[in-house]
Amino acid sequence: MTVQIGTPPQVCSLLLATASPDTWVVSAAASNLTSTRKFNASASGTYESNEVEVDIWDLRGVAAGVNSTDDMAVAGETVLSQQFVLVAAEFQYEDFAGDGMLVRDLDRDWD
Repeated sequence: MTVQIGTPPQVCSLLLATASPDTWVVSAAASNLTSTRKFNASASGTYESNEVEVDIWDLRGVAAGVNSTDDMAVAGETVLSQQFVLVAAEFQYEDFAGDGMLVRDLDRDWD
């Protein structure tokens, strides 16, 4: 799923996930990760980090980064200050073909 993050918007391809606990995006500062497009936090005027480190474990693997917020647009709808993890450290996902994960909250009413 194509998502725009930040101001000005940067395009990332996030996988829609129901098993991941957090929405996360690969950081441009993560030189060891092979993501095609990475989010450059320093290029966004609306990016904020609270410097809290987060570890993510789900059915597909492990990632680590910092808790962050920025504006995020999906399918033409923008959410201001959307929370996500900016992954810059550990990354162990097999056959991962994306720039991050977008969590689909199954408890939310999506009507």
